[in-house]
Formats: sequence, structure tokens, C-alpha cells
Amino acid sequence: MIINKDCNIFDGGAQGIIHQANCQNTMGSGIAREIRARYPEAYEVDCKTIAGDYKKLGTFSSVKTNDGKFVIYNCYSQYRYGREKRHTNYEAVYTGLSSIEQNARELGLTTLSLPYNMGCMLGGGSWRIVSVIIDEVFKDSPIDLYICRYTP
Repeated sequence: MIINKDCNIFDGGAQGIIHQANCQNTMGSGIAREIRARYPEAYEVDCKTIAGDYKKLGTFSSVKTNDGKFVIYNCYSQYRYGREKRHTNYEAVYTGLSSIEQNARELGLTTLSLPYNMGCMLGGGSWRIVSVIIDEVFKDSPIDLYICRYTP
């Protein structure tokens, strides 16, 4: 089931957090930056992948946080970053989320969260498209997915 929540992604009650990551091992802006600051182990696992490797698109890296609260999923669905064009790769969003959903089931997770507008702010994607991909991946999943809209 997909559930929209008005909350900070870290306070939404999910066992896992998904965010879009680029393939350059930066985690330098947006929610990725916040994850890097709160959970440096998510950045460390990102850095264990090859920076600039185009083959990372549609894959993920993950880590259980040191405090045991979450599994953080770095979903590699944009190759580069910047504001000059759309960097979100829709096929990579679908493939990455599908792999994450499967991995979460294997780990026995029952709840995941991702930010509202994932890949659509700094990544330049369209939420109309990304939300359809999310619906397709999670429509028959036993995992509850929280889409967290945070308004400070």
C-alpha cells in the first residue's frame, strides 16, 4: 500500500529510507546531503561503489544505520547532477526501485519511505512520471510505502 504522509522522512515510522542518488558519489545536496549528515555510513557505502560508473544506473547500495533505526537505500537513478537539464533517468528509477523492493522483502522489511518529489527537484524529473513508476513497482507489494512530504 502506498501512503502519503506529511512528515520528515526520518520521523515517518518506516524501517527503510529510499532516496535518489547520482553515480558520482557526492550526496552533496537535497535529501542526499541530509542523509549524509545524519548517517555518514550511507555515504560510506556509496563511496565503495565506482564513482562515475554508468553501470550503476538502476542499481542501489544500502546500509543498516549504526543506530539500527533504518536501512538506507541509495537508488542510483541519475548519472550526473546539476540544474541545467533533467538528470533523473526514469528507467533507472523503475529498475532501482524494483530491486530495492525485492531486497526489502528479502530482509523482512514491512515499511519503506521515500521523499515526495524524489528525483523531481534537483534531479529535474516529472513527479507525474515518477509517481506512476512508484505506483507500478509497489502496487502489489506487501511493503507499505510512505511518501513523505516535508514542509518545514
